[in-house]
Amino acid sequence: MYLINVCKDYFSKPIETIGPVVEIEDVISIVKGLYQKHKQKDFTGSIEIQSDESEIEFLYVDDVSIEEVDKVLKHIKMKLQLKKWEKAEDYPVIDIEKRKSAYSEFPCYIWAPNKTYEEHVDIKNIFGDNWAFDKKEDRGNYPRITKLFSILKGFLEIDGPNKVPPAPLIKIKEMYFLSEGNHRLYMSKLLKKKTLYAEVCEYDYDSFLSHANLITVGESYRIVYNNSVHMVTEEEAATFKKLKENN
Repeated sequence: MYLINVCKDYFSKPIETIGPVVEIEDVISIVKGLYQKHKQKDFTGSIEIQSDESEIEFLYVDDVSIEEVDKVLKHIKMKLQLKKWEKAEDYPVIDIEKRKSAYSEFPCYIWAPNKTYEEHVDIKNIFGDNWAFDKKEDRGNYPRITKLFSILKGFLEIDGPNKVPPAPLIKIKEMYFLSEGNHRLYMSKLLKKKTLYAEVCEYDYDSFLSHANLITVGESYRIVYNNSVHMVTEEEAATFKKLKENN
């Protein structure tokens, strides 16, 4: 639950208190109403949101313009929600059906010709094999709330233009794979963003398939490419064979 206080300054007692309020949506709606009310009066104090744990989020009325208030309230709302999930150890599970490994899907792709560029990638086309695609019980100590806070602030440009670096992605055919930058992808999904700004390393796997061959040595499998030999598992060999036949 939350208490909402209106204070003239940091050390003064509240001149108005509302609460307790249970739902975060209601908190944000009340704070926005208070902001609009006091902004018209040239009020220079703050609106404070206090949780059960005595943690406080501040909205300084004089420092936030009418044009920026929705962005600032979105930031506060998500911070409150993240703290709630962190306390309950109940961060949402998102896109576990997209848990795929680039190497399993495209064996030995790292030997294919590649090029690197930056672009905004449609999030629905991104797969991966790290915690951002895991079930709750498989995520260990992830996500890290401090990293989520930092990325949230950057995405919403609270302190100026976005300083969140592009996430490294691998592109093979029409699929994108992420191994690093999981907090950036996860926060993008929480904010319901459509795209992720990424540094893409695109591999020409069709060219690789045209010049690579699968051989067996006893009971083991090898992929031969450009006079180099790479050992693969039986499953990877079967995947490679199918991809080559369909190329």
